[in-house]
Amino acid sequence: MGYLDVGEPPLGWSECKKISNKIRRHGAVQLVNLYNKHKDHVNERLKWGEEMEYHVVHLNHSDKKAKLYTEASEIITALNTAEEITGGSLDWHQEYGAWMIECVPKEPYNDFLEELLTVEPKLNLRKKKLRTILEALDVSDLVPISLPNFPLLGSGDFYFPKTSENFQSRYTESLYLDDSVICPHPRFPTLTRNIVERRERPVEIYVPLYQDSNTKSSDEPKEGSIHLDASGFGMGMCCLQVTLNAKNIKEARYIYDQLVPMAPIMLALSACTPFFKGKLADVDSRWDIIAGAMDDRTEQEVSKGVRPRYGMVPLYICNCVHQKQCYNDFPVRIHAETFDYLRSQGFDEVLARHFAAVFNKDPLVVFPDKVDVDDQSETNHFENFQSTNWGSLRFKPPPKMDSKVGWRVEFRTMDVQITDFENAAYSVFIVLLARMILSLHLNLQIPMSKVYENMNRGQSRDAVLNQKFWFKRNVVSSDCSVKDLFKCKTRNCKDIIEEMTMKELFLGKEGFEGLLGLLEIYLQNVVGCSHSRYVQLSRYLDFIRKRVSGEIPTGANFLRSFILNHSDYTGDSRISERMAYDICKLCSEPDWIEELLGPGVRSGNGSS
Repeated sequence: MGYLDVGEPPLGWSECKKISNKIRRHGAVQLVNLYNKHKDHVNERLKWGEEMEYHVVHLNHSDKKAKLYTEASEIITALNTAEEITGGSLDWHQEYGAWMIECVPKEPYNDFLEELLTVEPKLNLRKKKLRTILEALDVSDLVPISLPNFPLLGSGDFYFPKTSENFQSRYTESLYLDDSVICPHPRFPTLTRNIVERRERPVEIYVPLYQDSNTKSSDEPKEGSIHLDASGFGMGMCCLQVTLNAKNIKEARYIYDQLVPMAPIMLALSACTPFFKGKLADVDSRWDIIAGAMDDRTEQEVSKGVRPRYGMVPLYICNCVHQKQCYNDFPVRIHAETFDYLRSQGFDEVLARHFAAVFNKDPLVVFPDKVDVDDQSETNHFENFQSTNWGSLRFKPPPKMDSKVGWRVEFRTMDVQITDFENAAYSVFIVLLARMILSLHLNLQIPMSKVYENMNRGQSRDAVLNQKFWFKRNVVSSDCSVKDLFKCKTRNCKDIIEEMTMKELFLGKEGFEGLLGLLEIYLQNVVGCSHSRYVQLSRYLDFIRKRVSGEIPTGANFLRSFILNHSDYTGDSRISERMAYDICKLCSEPDWIEELLGPGVRSGNGSS
């Protein structure tokens, strides 16, 4: 999660506030220096990587209970030590929750098609490595699960070990989450506390409660809602993110813009979060909850329409020939001084506006011994702003002045899935989509206001089946030279934007091939994909086809149905300890869950 800097004990909000302008000015200088060093950086090929997050859960098989294990830091240390000894290919990191583990590949994947077929086996290997380390601990029956949200987070006795029997919430000011569930890295408790202090009141989120025959919410502050009151309810959830390492800055800006309209689409398709704090919710996604959990705005800022620091990105950033500035129709506040400075240093207006919007927020975690640094060699002040603006996508310059990584785009809206197969499928799809967009010069842009409408729709219950989404019909530009796509081109240069069902969007309708149809043309007729490789990749594309057509459920629909049909369930929208145990047990060793994925492939190597 973000920039895990270390140093002297970080400053509280009152001290951060005093030097926020200084940090901002130096952050802008560091950005300019970073830009000047890398603006001409070129990679030979598109590279990419995925980021996975896991919960470490203890399964008490005798009592049929599941609890979060809050000493993941020792596990991460053991994992990285093992990687170093064996020359492994993975990096393991801390995350917000003391029970969470993040994993990324040390080296990116390349853009060869055969590389896509290694994703699922590599995800399998990660879990095997995790299980090996967990089995070596003194605590038995610890398992890794890839599930967005632990069902009982904030409800009852949901974690162990406990550092104190007394409930303490000095950082969170929460009624439900103890400070001891926060990762011990100083960034996380400080971030939690400074959000509360800056907003001048505790975090306050109300999630619609799923209504059933015996549902009651008398124990909640607001009727018909689930009350959440701490950053941990958002940042304690896991996600799947895909980062694309572009050939150059121009390509990165283009990819970013073309994937912006896909953010709410993939949010709906990957929806896997139907419960919070031990209760069923009437939403399917974590997105608005995590946005509320990191909302540091004062009441006055909210009333003035200041955007939260977690949410949909507000601006397209490419300045290519396809860019329509009228599509940047969503109100955005920028830091004027930063904008003027970036313009004076050679940034074009579009890119300067993007970063000036990032710098419009305040720094939240400042280490006092890292305030006065060399702006020619350090990037920490820039990262202070960059890493605490959590958008649906993130445009990422190289991480260090001497980095050879290049310009990247991080796609951030997908819920992590229960199975490695699903996580591989969505990762592969995003990479194939990006490759196709670049190769065919597709243009998916629609007005940003329509993207925001889609974002709201995409979080509703069963959005994949019940909602329509704004999308562009004529994504193939008039100058496309691919013969097999001539029938997809429009004779009119005016964009045709309409509401489509997810099935139409992916599978097509009259006059529109659909995203999967375009991918089939791309793979078979443009790339010249071999039959055997196409068959293997089709496993993932066919899975997406089945989800958008309703043949198989989303993760959220599957989990909600699992609870509604559980023998313990009494129609009250509540999740019992036994139900949480059964969910976690199911997620801990998923080979192939037919109720979730349908009959078919049962292993990562393509065998049935």
